Amino acid sequence: MYSKSFLKLLNQKPSPHFVISTHKFCDGDGLGAGLALCYALKKKKQKAEFFTLEKIHPKYEFMDNQNILKVYNPEKMKLPKNSIYIFVDVNDTRLIEPLYSNIKKIQAPVYFIDHHPLVQKNLNDHFFIDITCSSTAELIYSLIKDLQVSLDQDICKNLFSSIVFDTNRFRHIKNSSKPFSIVAELMLQIKDVDYIYDRLFKTLTVNKLRFFSKLEKVEYYSNNRIAFLHLKESELKEYHTDSTQAYDMIDMIRDVEQIDSTILILEKEDGSFKLSLRSRSKDLIPLVKKFKGGGHSHSAGAYISSQSLDKVKKEILSYLK
Repeated sequence: MYSKSFLKLLNQKPSPHFVISTHKFCDGDGLGAGLALCYALKKKKQKAEFFTLEKIHPKYEFMDNQNILKVYNPEKMKLPKNSIYIFVDVNDTRLIEPLYSNIKKIQAPVYFIDHHPLVQKNLNDHFFIDITCSSTAELIYSLIKDLQVSLDQDICKNLFSSIVFDTNRFRHIKNSSKPFSIVAELMLQIKDVDYIYDRLFKTLTVNKLRFFSKLEKVEYYSNNRIAFLHLKESELKEYHTDSTQAYDMIDMIRDVEQIDSTILILEKEDGSFKLSLRSRSKDLIPLVKKFKGGGHSHSAGAYISSQSLDKVKKEILSYLK
């Protein structure tokens, strides 16, 4: 899977400076896989840092036991020279802006590790992609094994978090036994699995339950196979919640038996829209590219500032139908 030159690079002495990162709106998969790799490199006495593109959601804070996460601020942070950048759970460079463009300015080497098909590819970058894996953690687990780093509690906790999050508690494993065999080994080092499950999935609050009353606004199309929800930023503030809860809501709608595709349009106070799409059967990339968006084949999004809601809705429904 990994080239000999990449493994040699990660083992090099004296150590290069490694910067690890993941996509915007980082989730359990990217954070867990990236932190596990960062901890493994540091355990080998290599120089490694982890940049996020925004502050992480509080439910993920338990994963950074060594307090190494830094929020990348292009206005205040100068990128380390002669560094090597590794992006995990990223298949589209638009998901890592402005960090990616600034790396290109200093002509630093960039490596991508992911389990999603590539959307954008720069010929000067390096890619390790395996779409048979159900999470990025599976790839990082293999890499850590190749690096001959012994698994400890911090590494295992993050690999475990990544796998259970991205497979949605083993519901989406691509018909593979590999996630189970890896987790069986990881659990030997983890003190409290229930705690991890509670932090990742037990996130309901009273405000969030009240916010779910907005489910009555869902519109259904194509014999209830498409669900559309339009929310306003003011509604989030009304219930003292944030956009993460809205995304949880749209994922919950997707669990309805008949529904194949879900659409969430979050209207900002400035009149722009944040579009989030999920689909079991449709490749969403051609659709979101029309709005200069990106993401994964069955989970994608875009920011829209210059089109009317009705026009955007009509184009999305036409594509999904």
